[in-house]
Amino acid sequence: VPAVEAAACGTRVIGSDWAATPDLLGGDSWAVEGQPFWDEAQSSFFKIPLIPSLIAALTEAEKHRGHSEVSVEFAKQFDANTVWDKYWRPFLKANL
Repeated sequence: VPAVEAAACGTRVIGSDWAATPDLLGGDSWAVEGQPFWDEAQSSFFKIPLIPSLIAALTEAEKHRGHSEVSVEFAKQFDANTVWDKYWRPFLKANL
């Protein structure tokens, strides 16, 4: 997941406020608003970023350049060993 990989490297992330993306944005990242768009070919909604929201996020990101320990700490919850121990191991124990 690119947003989590970037956060693990200490990079603040700009992502959409759509679908699961907000769950992948740490406390010092930005969620960009958008306009839902129906794609008939894929029978699915997408979201087109709203330019003012994107510009605002980019402007804030420029002010906060550099390494972010907040992002690194946020990304640790997605570490493979953490996910295994916290979620998979209990799930398998309860269902096998």
